Amino acid sequence: MTDTHPSLPPRPWWPLLLLVIIAAAAILTYANSLTAPFVFDDAHNIVENPHVRMAELSLDGIIDAVTVGTRRPVASLTFALNYYFHGYDITGYHLVNIAIHILTGFLMFLVVRHTLGLMNLERRDMVAGLAALVWTVHPLHTQSVTYVVQRMAALATLFFLFALYLYIRGRLRQREGRPLGSLFFVLCGLSGILAVLSKQIAATLPFFILVYEWYFFQDLDRAWIKKQAKWIGSAVVVIGALAAIYLGASPIEKIMAMYKTQDFTLGQRLLTEPRVIFLYLSLILFPYPGRLNLDYDFPVSVSLIDPVTTLVSILGLIGLVAAAVVTAKRYRLVSFAVVWFLGNLAIESSFLGLALVFEHRTYLPSVLVIAALAWAAITYIRPRPLAIGFLCAVTLLWGFWTYQRNAIWADEVALWRDVTEKSPTLARPWSNLGMALQIAGNSEAALQAFQKAIALDPNHMEAHNNSGFILRELGRPKEAIKFFRRALEINPAYADAHYNLGLAFFDLKDMAQARTAFEQTLRVNPLYSKAHNNLGVILMQEGDHEAAVAAYQRALKTDPRFAQAYNNLGIIAYQQGNPDQAASFFKKALTADPAYAGAANNLARVRQTIEKHGPAITELKQMLHKTPNDVDLSCRLAQVYQAAGMRYGAISQYQKALALQPGHGPSLNALGVLYAAMGQPAKAVECFRKLSALMPGNATIYYNLACLYARQNQVEPAVENLKKALDAGYDNREQIRADKDLAPIRDTEFYKTRIDSQEPGK
Repeated sequence: MTDTHPSLPPRPWWPLLLLVIIAAAAILTYANSLTAPFVFDDAHNIVENPHVRMAELSLDGIIDAVTVGTRRPVASLTFALNYYFHGYDITGYHLVNIAIHILTGFLMFLVVRHTLGLMNLERRDMVAGLAALVWTVHPLHTQSVTYVVQRMAALATLFFLFALYLYIRGRLRQREGRPLGSLFFVLCGLSGILAVLSKQIAATLPFFILVYEWYFFQDLDRAWIKKQAKWIGSAVVVIGALAAIYLGASPIEKIMAMYKTQDFTLGQRLLTEPRVIFLYLSLILFPYPGRLNLDYDFPVSVSLIDPVTTLVSILGLIGLVAAAVVTAKRYRLVSFAVVWFLGNLAIESSFLGLALVFEHRTYLPSVLVIAALAWAAITYIRPRPLAIGFLCAVTLLWGFWTYQRNAIWADEVALWRDVTEKSPTLARPWSNLGMALQIAGNSEAALQAFQKAIALDPNHMEAHNNSGFILRELGRPKEAIKFFRRALEINPAYADAHYNLGLAFFDLKDMAQARTAFEQTLRVNPLYSKAHNNLGVILMQEGDHEAAVAAYQRALKTDPRFAQAYNNLGIIAYQQGNPDQAASFFKKALTADPAYAGAANNLARVRQTIEKHGPAITELKQMLHKTPNDVDLSCRLAQVYQAAGMRYGAISQYQKALALQPGHGPSLNALGVLYAAMGQPAKAVECFRKLSALMPGNATIYYNLACLYARQNQVEPAVENLKKALDAGYDNREQIRADKDLAPIRDTEFYKTRIDSQEPGK
């Protein structure tokens, strides 16, 4: 092996052409994934994450996205930018993921191309190009590309490979005495930082740069590696520091805490992962879609021989490492690929209490495995056209399989059915299938899926919560409450269950308990925008529109595209007599959700109001500005507001009239009627009592008071005022018998004697 880097073939167009080919292959194989919905951890990390809801492209918005509630700020920032430009339109998220995948495939080509060049191997462009193409269309990568949240793994891989490529370029410039070598090293460091800030799996980068240097620049010189003790120590320190940042001040406690939510121990995981590693290797070699699974039910190893494949796998790993050591000189690329594969699985396939298996963990480790396989095919299959044909056939087959797998990802029901067929004894997939079926409108099948999940795991809180969700959607809130409460027994800090419990009480018109449930939701999760919004609805019904406005504004602070909150602010603005402001809010609601029929109807109503009542409102406001103490003008403006449905505006003007003239009978009467219509009988009673003091002996006032007291189940004052009404001459027995407000006093002796005993019409 020579010590010089041979010049690359004079084909400057080849990388650009390959980039086009890789892009075309990725676009073709992922074209049917553009409408694949958010699934699984997408909800927690994107859809329900208020910190990625960037309202404006500002420094504060960027800082919030990269610093609050995340340890993967680069990935979080990309999600925030997606949200800023197109909200939750899923296509944009998929386009970004596919673009990242294309760039990663191209960087793989560049790294492999230079690596083969350092080894003085022929056909390096062909090998690197075919390897990158095969890797790009690999079906196993659908979980890193189509599964939106795993952009984290894809970005980490992109920056990892870019850092390694920059290091290689810097070393070549340094070796050849060319300028700017140091700049490449600086950029390498920056790219490495971006990789780690995308996902912590990139913490192995310093180790791999050192190993790469030893393999390909130092010709595996043992004397050199012995001299690099300080650099090896530095790499260990860097990796240790990154681990400390991730694990915190008490790393052992944090590691052990991870296992509290798992159904396996640390020892069992360490025994199981060698088998998982060989599963990953088999999936890289044979990625048939029928073998791929979003949520594996992988049997845990409980001893070296239970199952017996545990010991076999451990011995197999030892054999792989031994083979990599023994063959390093002769089969350098293959040896390095083994180190690359095992080293890049080390973080997620060792002692951390993570789920046992996830396919996206193979995204980075598979890069050099595929490169080594492509090199082996080109080197050992003869004649060479047959080798090229073989790799092209693999590309076509795997590309077709990727397209097939993406068809499953594109249909959430199909995706979770696929998982339940492959992991039938796991509760989580059944619960997720239930939610997918509910979204698809198949409520009965959804309930059956939830029941299956609960049968498999009686403490599966999501299945209990989701069952209640379906029952409430079916108009059975009382039954739903039982499931929500069971979910809260399992986990009292389950915000979704508190929120859904509030909705069920809201359906039952038990506003006190609904309010309590929404407030509890916000104690558990202060950023729960829907709870803020619904609390605002209750406050609005109670007449506390200032508190309601504050609640809606808090909802919009956590979700700037929350259409319902804008709509509710518009309703309050309209009722307060501000139609122009209301129209602005309704327009914002429609911008956030163009299909929001309620906001469209409200905007149309506001425009009609402005056209019909706008001139009168404007004129009366101008007159009141000139003569603010005119009681009659205030009443006239209130009447216009009332006619336009602007209740709060009307109330405000009647209150101004009463402030000017406390005994103004028409204002008291109008206010009482308004409060009664708005479901605020206590305030209505206060108005009619004042009016009664001004107009003693008025039968209609007494009758209204009787109805209002009865509405509040205050039987004695209701009976007393009905008696006063009758004594004052109110004799419309048909009205009294038909009035639903008086139902609470119909069993009283007075009602039976004075009303029921009288014949109709007398």
